[in-house]
Amino acid sequence: MDGTYPECNYYWQQDGAPGHKAKTVQQWCQENFEFFWSANFWPSSSPDAAPLDYGIWCIVESKACANHHPSVNALKASVEKEWAAMSEEHIRKVCRAFRPRLEAMVAAN
Repeated sequence: MDGTYPECNYYWQQDGAPGHKAKTVQQWCQENFEFFWSANFWPSSSPDAAPLDYGIWCIVESKACANHHPSVNALKASVEKEWAAMSEEHIRKVCRAFRPRLEAMVAAN
């Protein structure tokens, strides 16, 4: 992240997934990211507040799963292919939509 965003203009977000809430993971993130929102800060089951859920994974999943895959390895390869095909501009657009989504959730209480 430091190579991509050397000015540290990002926050590292963890949702409530069990692997994200592990004490060792939370501690490591706290120690290694200057700006870190812990899993306890984030509402559980909130895909509208997670850029990977609302703007990335849904697209990768729909494209990668459009066809039957004969094996787990074939499915993994399809997911990796769709992830690699996603444009950087799309990812930036999803990230730009993040703050307005959060503000709308706060306004809605």
